Amino acid sequence: MNIFVTVGSQMPFDRLIKCVDSWAKDNHHQIFAQIGATTYEPKNMAHAASIDPSIFVQKIQWADVVIAHAGMGSILSCLQYETPIVVM
Repeated sequence: MNIFVTVGSQMPFDRLIKCVDSWAKDNHHQIFAQIGATTYEPKNMAHAASIDPSIFVQKIQWADVVIAHAGMGSILSCLQYETPIVVM
């Protein structure tokens, strides 16, 4: 399963990133996280602080599920590309 985690660019969401990173340690899914401005460095998943909008769309299309903050951009993109989303 491909999982895309995104917290947007406005505010950090360290609790979400730490939780998914901890879960990723014992699971064998392909996970990519856009982690925003944070002091936490994930150890168990690929990540970047920010990504280009075109890469964001590619990740939405690549993902079997998106885990996201409650940002309208993430929600509307998932609706547009019919990618299931878990909003935190």
